[in-house]
Amino acid sequence: MQLSPFLGNNTKSLIVSIISESSLNLKELHLELVKQSNKSISYQATHKAVNELVRDEVLEKIGKNLSINDKWVNDLSKLSEKLQTKETTTSEAKVYHFDTFIDMGKFCVKFLNSLPPTTKPGACFTRHAWPFFGLSDNDYKELQKLLTETKYYEIIHYDTPLDKIFGKAIQDAGKIIKIGSKLDYDYDFMIKGDTIVQIHFSPDFKKRFHQMFISHKNLDEFPISKIIDQFMLKKTDINVFVVKDATAVNRASKVILEEF
Repeated sequence: MQLSPFLGNNTKSLIVSIISESSLNLKELHLELVKQSNKSISYQATHKAVNELVRDEVLEKIGKNLSINDKWVNDLSKLSEKLQTKETTTSEAKVYHFDTFIDMGKFCVKFLNSLPPTTKPGACFTRHAWPFFGLSDNDYKELQKLLTETKYYEIIHYDTPLDKIFGKAIQDAGKIIKIGSKLDYDYDFMIKGDTIVQIHFSPDFKKRFHQMFISHKNLDEFPISKIIDQFMLKKTDINVFVVKDATAVNRASKVILEEF
């Protein structure tokens, strides 16, 4: 699978792009990173970004050298054992990084809207239903546009009271949803046409987000303002992988749609 050039000068994106071409040690990576970014990046900043990418299993250390983690590469081309195939496929991938949930959500909607129209139904999977709080009028218009032009089916893995509350809001917005499923993946994803958008939350965010759902039964116990402050706007680390691969996407869509 070839990793296409990443957009912008995001340090982590550029690191992944560089390492995908050649395994390097930290010092070599830092020199190449400064060269390609054409800006001043401290060795400490490079070291911190690399540690986070290793923690998120995007990179791995083999001796002193850094390489792309095979597990991450496999996750880009298959979603579970059900999707495994011996066929060879050509994929294109891009990585984006966000430090708030709300910025990631806005990006996903706008990006999916930017893809060509398709008659294929969209398919989504989330471990927990996403709350859509803190969006502007324009953000809601983008969301309505997306759900009007394409029929989306979404599996929400858990069926806690808050999942049902937020899931109902998603359903009212236009998605066809199923709350509670044996399907379970390590990340959330959305599919449109031949493109899949995978959302990988940091371990800390994933843990806190899950705790919110299993600990509260209604929004009186956990008010919207608190959700916005602690989850929508609080700084975190979210990686979004955009993969265009018709074969893998068709298999993923089939798994989701068979639930309906």
